[in-house]
Amino acid sequence: MIKAKKSYLFRFIFHMYNTNWLLRRSFNSVRLKGKFPSQATASLVLVNHSSWWDGLVSFYLSQTQLTQDSYAMMGEPGLKRFPFFRKIGAFSIQTNSKSSLINSLHYAVSLLKQEKAIWMFPQGKEQHTELRPLRFQSGAAIC
Repeated sequence: MIKAKKSYLFRFIFHMYNTNWLLRRSFNSVRLKGKFPSQATASLVLVNHSSWWDGLVSFYLSQTQLTQDSYAMMGEPGLKRFPFFRKIGAFSIQTNSKSSLINSLHYAVSLLKQEKAIWMFPQGKEQHTELRPLRFQSGAAIC
């Protein structure tokens, strides 16, 4: 399991790049229907995974809408390929290893106990928004 290794400076620079370049080039706006809790409490945010934009939009929302520090669970192969995501709060999960999966879930629980927000994509991979039935990874159920 690879833990997050947040960097305030990197997070700030990446937020500016994400907001003012990546998202602005491809989207007219990013809108949120409803609201996140206004108080800093532990939050588990479960999100559909329909495109590679999901992580970038989640990061944007965590920087602009949430009052608590945010982390995201990411597949270990992806985190090894893009290790800079650790600096903005990503930590790994390896679903084909029971011990690694348990370690990742314990890490997530420890962050929640510190009143952090955890973003998870229970589909485990990108799937078209219209695909039915929704399929989720078994996660803790295999433990």
